[in-house]
Amino acid sequence: MGYSWFMGTQPTTTQHTMETIQDQLAAAKLVLSQAQTEYQHCFARGDWTACSKAKRKVAKCMKEVQYLVAQKLAVC
Repeated sequence: MGYSWFMGTQPTTTQHTMETIQDQLAAAKLVLSQAQTEYQHCFARGDWTACSKAKRKVAKCMKEVQYLVAQKLAVC
């Protein structure tokens, strides 16, 4: 980890944690978006077996995003 952009000093543990959570949140949002797209495609095709699996994946991704947002708010 480099210097903090606003003070030119080493980042504190809280700053490092926030950046880590932010990175994880960005990645989780990307996976969520892909899962939602997959679900929409399955629904449009009428493939109910795949739709069921995709819906569970969307729910799992949503829980992960919710957890990371809660973690981010707790750090602030």
